[in-house]
Amino acid sequence: MPEPFEPGDVLIDYRHGSGAHSLIWVGVNGPVGNDGKARPLVHNVGYMTVYGVLLQSTSYFKSYIEKDQLNKLLVFRCDDQAIAAKAATLALGWAESTGKTGNTLLRSPYSDRRLNEAMEVFGQEIPWTPGALFRAIKAVARSNDNLPLSPRNGFSCSQLVTLCYQAAALELKFGKAFPPEVLQGLIQAIKLETPLNVEFSVYDWSVKGHGPNSLTPTVNDPDMRNKKPFKNFKQWSKDSPEEVETILGKYVEFAMNSLPKAMRVDAKLTNADRLYEDMNKEDSNFTRKGHVCMAEEFPIGFGIQA
Repeated sequence: MPEPFEPGDVLIDYRHGSGAHSLIWVGVNGPVGNDGKARPLVHNVGYMTVYGVLLQSTSYFKSYIEKDQLNKLLVFRCDDQAIAAKAATLALGWAESTGKTGNTLLRSPYSDRRLNEAMEVFGQEIPWTPGALFRAIKAVARSNDNLPLSPRNGFSCSQLVTLCYQAAALELKFGKAFPPEVLQGLIQAIKLETPLNVEFSVYDWSVKGHGPNSLTPTVNDPDMRNKKPFKNFKQWSKDSPEEVETILGKYVEFAMNSLPKAMRVDAKLTNADRLYEDMNKEDSNFTRKGHVCMAEEFPIGFGIQA
């Protein structure tokens, strides 16, 4: 008997015997497209004509149905539904729905370069460090300020899922052992006193084969400009290592322990297959629910088959 999806469910494309792509189910009560269809899925895409965090209908399942491969679209659910629901809300906030034709660059862009960097360390342990905490706090800050996620460097599909869960957990859990003001203090510590005006360039994140020249924004395009409101961690830790340790170091372990175990990685260096492997572990704080199936009993037409 199929069961319904819940906000925050993580879907993994496992058609080729390894995790190849990841998505977040954000629910059917969100935005509706011009075609009248609900947009319950959020994922970071870098193919066809769209590059970035996309809000999408279940038409995404079409290629799986045509090849009889819905059973290769696996579903994982976080044991902490409050964190899962918050992660879905964050994903929804960063996603865009587009009916545009032709090449479309979204505000929170996809990055092949970031994915390639993660693939280079696949199989190696990725420790939770002050840098990993810095990126998670920055995700919280970007959400609070209604800013796009990593607009200059971009990120991959699994990095989106990971950052959504890390930011969600920090927001919900930080007040348990420390005063809630601590998280806001950390956010202020990573912000620049005077944000820099930086022109956004597609070449910051694209590689040959993705992000064609026609996507390059023009100087006069206001949507492609971005204020750089945060410190550069690499430079900050090089110039002021003691300050970084004082501000972030003592919270690294506590912050890590507030995360679901599958999300205790540096988001910058994860990929879809690592995400699949981490969620599939017995002590991951995620449960493998089954796979996507067609389910006429649900209004959306799809559910989860154990």
